[in-house]
Amino acid sequence: MDFPKEDWERVHSCYSLVWIHGVTSKGRNSLPVIIYGINAIPDNYLIDSNGNYYGKYLWGEDLEMAIEKG
Repeated sequence: MDFPKEDWERVHSCYSLVWIHGVTSKGRNSLPVIIYGINAIPDNYLIDSNGNYYGKYLWGEDLEMAIEKG
């Protein structure tokens, strides 16, 4: 949802971010933003490779338990 794309690329490479990032040029009109109700950056969603949704705003023990359940 950030613009311009070059700003996002600079931050990504500067901080060596290791999680998966979604990139779109549609901003708040992109399908993932609409489907998952993303309203902030960064945001936290646990979704497996099949698209199954396990929760959002999960941190620490809550995140570990959700991963173990999945």
